[in-house]
Amino acid sequence: SRLRQPPLRPVVQILKTEAKRRGWTAYRLAIETGLQAQTIRRLLGGQGSPSLDTLEAVAKALGLKLGASPE
Repeated sequence: SRLRQPPLRPVVQILKTEAKRRGWTAYRLAIETGLQAQTIRRLLGGQGSPSLDTLEAVAKALGLKLGASPE
């Protein structure tokens, strides 16, 4: 699974941490993003290979912005 490889794992961890901090469930994130709750559960559980669009939608719903930094 791609989530086990950098750089996605740290991104997913940040999203998961922020969702938990807000007390948001996968269902709430699904409502906020328009994605299926199952997709959110897989993402937050480190399963599957989310698209950049999915990661961006979740980040935006959480008030975060995805970005790249030079190595």
